[in-house]
Amino acid sequence: MTRVTLKQLSQIISPRSKATILMELFLNPTKKFSTRELARITGLNIHTVVRSLEKLEQIKLIQITRIDGRKNRIILNQDHPLFNPLLTMFHTSSAVGQFLIRQVHSQKNILICLLTYYYLLQKPKKQFNFDVLFVIENKTIMPFIAQTMQEAETIAGKQLVYTILTKAEFQTRKDSLDPFVWDVLSHVFVPLKGSIRQILGISKILQQEQQDS
Repeated sequence: MTRVTLKQLSQIISPRSKATILMELFLNPTKKFSTRELARITGLNIHTVVRSLEKLEQIKLIQITRIDGRKNRIILNQDHPLFNPLLTMFHTSSAVGQFLIRQVHSQKNILICLLTYYYLLQKPKKQFNFDVLFVIENKTIMPFIAQTMQEAETIAGKQLVYTILTKAEFQTRKDSLDPFVWDVLSHVFVPLKGSIRQILGISKILQQEQQDS
């Protein structure tokens, strides 16, 4: 994952008005906004929004399509090297992210919790796709997770699909390259509990490679 330096962050999210605009964009990363729409949603002056967007366009974090020379359509540039780190930062700072972080860190039985790219990029979901993945020690925690997700749905204002796997189930599915799990792990995801190394099992892979060498 690309590291975000302090200088880069200050250029991108300072002043506060720019951070407010970026929060809206990153929580809706596939939506095309108009300048006036962003001003209305964020409560910022239209001229402040225009200036902020010009600076974000200069560093290529956003793309602006001009229609008839007047109307603008603004969308995030998902190929920008800072897209994934900023996506993580804004989602862990969001109301849903903060709520889930508090809940999962209060329970030792929850080992891993992550937001999938279906949630982050608002991808259409089919039968076996989901927004949130929980990996647990044992199933006694399941009622707590069900209640937590009901409250998260209220905060999000929409239905959230989630999946719960035990630690053993998660490891077995990873080892067998099960598409159900790797469909999520092979795309961008935001961990709310558990490190990326722990989730992907990188430590175990490195250990095996050292043994083989």
